[in-house]
Amino acid sequence: MIYNLYFEANKQAHVIRLGEPKGSFIQYLTINTNGRDELLTIDKAIMLVSSTSINDDKKVFISDICLDEKSIMITLSDKAGTNKNLPSNDYVRVRGNEESVSIDSIENIIEDQDAYAAYNITFKYDNGDHNYTASVRVHCVPSRNLYDVVLDFGSEASQMLIKTATEGGAVIAQELFNNVLKHYWGATVKGKRVYDQQDEDKHLFRSIFYKKENGEMKGDDFEVLLPCKKDPYFSFVSRRNDVHVERIPNVKISFLTGKKAEGADTMRLHTGIILRFLHEGLTRIAEMNERAGGTKDTPIAVRFTLLLPNVMPQTSVSSLLERLKDFSNSDKFLNKHKDSINLLYINVQSCSESDASFLERMNHIGMTDGQRCLTIDVGKGTTDFSITRKLDASKAVSEFRSGFVGAGNALSFAIFLNYMRALGGLRYMDLIKKVLNSEQARLYELDNLIEEYKINWKDKKSSDFKTINVQTASIELILDKIREMGPIGDAYGEVKKLTESIADNILKRLPEVKIDKIVISGRAFKFEMLKDVLESKLREKFNVDKCYYDSETAKSGCLFGACSNKQLSLSSSIVGVPFIIDASKLTDEPKKLVRELGESIENNTVELHPQKDEAKSALNSIISNTERFLGIIRDIFGNPDAGQVAQPTSETHSIRANEVKELMATGKEYQDINANSLISISGRFYTPLNYLIDNDNKPFSIYFDDNDFHLRCRNYSYKLIATAMQGSQELCFESQFPYSLKDGMELPNSFN
Repeated sequence: MIYNLYFEANKQAHVIRLGEPKGSFIQYLTINTNGRDELLTIDKAIMLVSSTSINDDKKVFISDICLDEKSIMITLSDKAGTNKNLPSNDYVRVRGNEESVSIDSIENIIEDQDAYAAYNITFKYDNGDHNYTASVRVHCVPSRNLYDVVLDFGSEASQMLIKTATEGGAVIAQELFNNVLKHYWGATVKGKRVYDQQDEDKHLFRSIFYKKENGEMKGDDFEVLLPCKKDPYFSFVSRRNDVHVERIPNVKISFLTGKKAEGADTMRLHTGIILRFLHEGLTRIAEMNERAGGTKDTPIAVRFTLLLPNVMPQTSVSSLLERLKDFSNSDKFLNKHKDSINLLYINVQSCSESDASFLERMNHIGMTDGQRCLTIDVGKGTTDFSITRKLDASKAVSEFRSGFVGAGNALSFAIFLNYMRALGGLRYMDLIKKVLNSEQARLYELDNLIEEYKINWKDKKSSDFKTINVQTASIELILDKIREMGPIGDAYGEVKKLTESIADNILKRLPEVKIDKIVISGRAFKFEMLKDVLESKLREKFNVDKCYYDSETAKSGCLFGACSNKQLSLSSSIVGVPFIIDASKLTDEPKKLVRELGESIENNTVELHPQKDEAKSALNSIISNTERFLGIIRDIFGNPDAGQVAQPTSETHSIRANEVKELMATGKEYQDINANSLISISGRFYTPLNYLIDNDNKPFSIYFDDNDFHLRCRNYSYKLIATAMQGSQELCFESQFPYSLKDGMELPNSFN
């Protein structure tokens, strides 16, 4: 049995697992400010949440607190303690209520604000028969020795920001590709677009990677390798004139499509690419530390925030974060920087891409406490959106998230499709296949050509085109013909149709609730037609005056939001709050629908492969009745039992702030869960693994242990696993342009 214990540190949520003979070990950071820095706080009413059932939960008390320099032992028991002394020493002070031996906080009291200290906290629970323990290490770091690194690993391009933690510290958007080239290839950028990963914007690193011939993910150290020419599996940096074996499908989209390069383990590859970027971040921190007067012996800690798309479900998010935490703090990883930097600890956390964009704008768009904001982030590969409630100037809670594959790259495909129809006539489908099956260098050339026309878009109407012989035309001739034609506008209406599709895809996934502000972000909105179409539909649907868009921060704003020190959902990794849908309002066969969704999950997997036919059938029956589904979501947002509140009042936003805590501290009871229930969390249905909900075990609660959601009742506890995304992912093919066919995808039936 495992007991989960909730506590906070600086209002950030944590859960540890007390096990026998020992449980989990977690680490986190706090800043040494010489101002009674909080190491830990715990509620007076302490609940140990069992891994087995609600009946096995334990209400416990702190019976004793012992200090040994920087070590703290907290003993829990079934009865309140008799030792009413709250101890302190030269390093630590315990604050609380001596009468009840309850802790308000444990504080660092070292007077030297430039000193680093590591505190070890052990929790012990002895029920008379068994002894359960877990431990925590808190790194108390001077602000001048703490660096924030934010990475946006985008489907189009990646970007990084580094910030010093000192008040008013510099916030530096990194010249990511240039720095990687300098640090690990010993080269400098000469000329335009020499490398595949090079972008006109010096702060971006194009997310283009090629598998090496006979490449293998050899050994257990693949994830922690430095960016280098001798990478055993793929080219992290490559020249445009290199001969490439196989382009690696976009990692983020691979989670949805299941498409991957030969021999690829998607999770290992995802982890490895991220950590190679982190290596670059640490190299830059070493340089910044040296310029600030530090040495290689100066103790340094890092807060690493990774921006993640909303299409990733909870299990995938948690699994990725755990892998990144383990690898980044391993000796194999840290030793690669031992000659330049003294790394104490790397704290790893995530933030939704759309939520990060909201945090950057939150205090600039005239929001009052309790108001909701809809944020829509449209990049090159994915569209992400979230509904976030502002609690105060520094805190917010994410109420709803969703997303889909389909964004700026799909617009590029629509422009390309106009040219194919103009040149191919009735045989334009054959022409598409011919062009998209050409060699990598020609596809790269095509991509750049279409992107140029998109950037310089002119919606002029042309219709007098001369077709070519599709059978005999070479790819070189086709590209030349496109150049000769120049911009042809939306000659066949494909761009207009695509923008309408993206906008409608967003709207049909949004609940019909009161939205007070709308923020749009992402470089795709620089394409005015998409921006105009979506803004018009949003203003009509939500009755708002305007959508806030800043072209200057369209791409980078999410980086600044993620390191803004604004707290989102108690800084936990939770992807959203659950709400309950009555399946009988969606179908005449609710139990069949629930069963099909449950049976679609065969095992506890962290990868998102395409769902079985049963899942697709079940989901399609929901999608086919979109209006009914949205109406139900609207009702649920007004149902307090479902954890949602329709209109903000003087009290509702504090209720929403406490909901994440309730889910993590004790679990939240949902009276409405029964055999006809669907559990929805941020645009996905979640189903208990190997269990169909019945009415005999009511009432049910949902618990989040900082990694996974669990459905709990008196006698059982089941992990909740995400099903396929609600709503189709019909733009997957278009979003991988021009590499869709090369990545093994098939032309959608709508084109045939």
